[in-house]
Amino acid sequence: ILQVVSASDTTVASYSIGANSNQKLGSLEVSITPKATSSKILLLATVQTGGRGRYNSLNFYRDSTVLGMSDQASGSRTNAGSYLNIGDFTDITYQVMTTNMHLLDTPSSTSAITYSVHVTRRHSTDTVYYNRPENNTDAAYIVRTRSHITAMEIGG
Repeated sequence: ILQVVSASDTTVASYSIGANSNQKLGSLEVSITPKATSSKILLLATVQTGGRGRYNSLNFYRDSTVLGMSDQASGSRTNAGSYLNIGDFTDITYQVMTTNMHLLDTPSSTSAITYSVHVTRRHSTDTVYYNRPENNTDAAYIVRTRSHITAMEIGG
């Protein structure tokens, strides 16, 4: 491992996302400048979200390029990255769910790269709550959380 960069994000937000749209999550990003074009970058993220919506996925982005999308969808099915861990469960409006992601990227560059995490909505419009539950009552049982991203350069 040649270098490691990491960031935590405590942004508290709600995002209304339309069909086939994406939204960068808060300031959840890291910048890294690979030392060699043969290096690989191992990306790790822990993302905290709330809400009842379905049809959301998470993806890493390298600058403006989406990474890690499946290419196996056929018919009316949709390719996605990591499926966002929220849904219509009992008392979900009071909970924050954790989604862990990882990806090995081969950027073939020695220029500065910014990696970020975006949520993508695949169907209709819905709201995703970032680092908070859907319910925002001023009460001790309503939490605020922190999301993380790490990039590790691995020599090639």
